[in-house]
Amino acid sequence: MREISIRFLPFVILCVTVGWLPSTVRAQDIKVQASVSNKIIGTEEAVTYTIQVEGSDGTNISVPPAPEAEGLTLLQSIPGTQRSVSIVNGVMAQSFGFTWTFRPTAEGRATIGATTIQVGDQSFHTQPVTINVVAQTQRPTRQQQRDPFSNILRSPFDQSPEPVAEPTKEDIFIRALPSSREAFQGEQVTVEYRLYFREGIQLRQSRLTDSWDAEGFWREELDVETRPIPRIVVENGLRYNTIVLKRAAVFPTRAGEMSVDPLKIESEALLPFGSRDPFQSLFALRTRFTPVQLASPRVNIDA
Repeated sequence: MREISIRFLPFVILCVTVGWLPSTVRAQDIKVQASVSNKIIGTEEAVTYTIQVEGSDGTNISVPPAPEAEGLTLLQSIPGTQRSVSIVNGVMAQSFGFTWTFRPTAEGRATIGATTIQVGDQSFHTQPVTINVVAQTQRPTRQQQRDPFSNILRSPFDQSPEPVAEPTKEDIFIRALPSSREAFQGEQVTVEYRLYFREGIQLRQSRLTDSWDAEGFWREELDVETRPIPRIVVENGLRYNTIVLKRAAVFPTRAGEMSVDPLKIESEALLPFGSRDPFQSLFALRTRFTPVQLASPRVNIDA
């Protein structure tokens, strides 16, 4: 798969941006998703709200109005935009999106209201989105805004370590996806292991840590991309990149309930700070990667 990302200026009509919350509507081949960057934010953080359109060539999408909000202040009325193009097996797929940024006005429950987007002669209505605003002190360090000039102004004699962002189980995880959880003896079950990691997270030096086994099964390794290109998905109301780590065909050799071992990997992750300040990317290399250990769930199969 080859994936190409093309960015347009905010005043261009046909585009898309980020997105994260399960508000999905379908009509024929058109898919519309509304999402937020985080469902829990601190009082000093911003949240992005995105409407993403898939299945359209982009020529008939009208720019939607900004949604109304309670407990949040809209930072710009004109949405940010982006267009994404992917080619899979020679078939081109496009997505277009519109993104707004909000800031909380106080702690408590905040709501981004429903809005409507017109695609050709079809109207799509999103659902309201609820966000929990908490005191900034309750938020992880990595979500707090970082001064982009802190490294420039820092004394050369200051040896205090830079803070290292720690990923959570929601930030990065492995999912095991069996084609079936029931099979006859000798019947093939395909198990696919997918790595999910939040957008903006960088990974390096990933490797298997244990020998993967499937006792009670005959197994065959299936091909996967050696240099996979991440695919963007929405899971649990958040936006992730996902790649296939491993695919295997297993065949039960006896009757009964059996299990396939978890797939375990070690990696190093670099997490972005919550602020979208463009200067932060200039200093990203100064932040240390942190080791992570991941394991998929065990897969149980009845034969």
